[in-house]
Amino acid sequence: MQLLLHPKTVKELALLDTTGAFVVHGPAGVGKTTAVLERLVPHRPQVIVPEPTAIKLAAVRELSSHFHLKGRVSERRIIVIDRADTMTVAAQNALLKTLEEVPAQAQIVLIADELGRLLPTIRSRCHQIYFQAPTSDQVAAWLAEQEHGLNSEEIALFARNLPARVTNLLADPEVLAATKRRYELIEKLFSTNHYEALRSARILQPETIEVLEDCIAYARQQLRLQSGRYWEDAIQSCRYAQDLLSVNANKRYILDAIALSLRPAW
Repeated sequence: MQLLLHPKTVKELALLDTTGAFVVHGPAGVGKTTAVLERLVPHRPQVIVPEPTAIKLAAVRELSSHFHLKGRVSERRIIVIDRADTMTVAAQNALLKTLEEVPAQAQIVLIADELGRLLPTIRSRCHQIYFQAPTSDQVAAWLAEQEHGLNSEEIALFARNLPARVTNLLADPEVLAATKRRYELIEKLFSTNHYEALRSARILQPETIEVLEDCIAYARQQLRLQSGRYWEDAIQSCRYAQDLLSVNANKRYILDAIALSLRPAW
């Protein structure tokens, strides 16, 4: 199955055919790790992952020794650090020396959801490859080539154009059913019925962070169908709620506030 990637991302990935240090970054679920490993699999890269939630100093020290193992001079050695933004500060500082002395036939690829969590000194030593999510039209065209028997428009909306979510929805009927139910509740969150809106907010509350992204996707779809200030305000309100959550605001009433403050104009 051909990977679902934005055309600009496909061009950017060609940079991985050269040696050096790279940081591949973009939204979670956009398919960074899958695409990178598929590109590099002929070279049998060594992959470092968090254990269990962070990449620590010991793992980075092993990375350095891996590059200096005896072997053919022409042998290409590749290290992929998945979820590199989970590296501890000590691990990142240890990585700096390795980045300054990457052997001629070696390659280090960092994969990160949040580029800002990597030290500026790390970022400055790496070529940056940004993974852009496919457009709605690209997702729809890709889905049309698959034999799934599902509503492609719904899949594209539920997946927020993120390839990992698209494949998960296609592969697991239970995930699809749960996601569809969430969007039904989101629709009620924006309804004119205060009771239904608040009831939906309470049901969705445990997943507030994820729900806000889905609310934005839903509002954007509605904005395409019926332009107007209401859905523009809805998107802005959800973005503001995300900003509040990023500074540790109490998420308990975030969706309640959206349900009560945003009332449709019709």
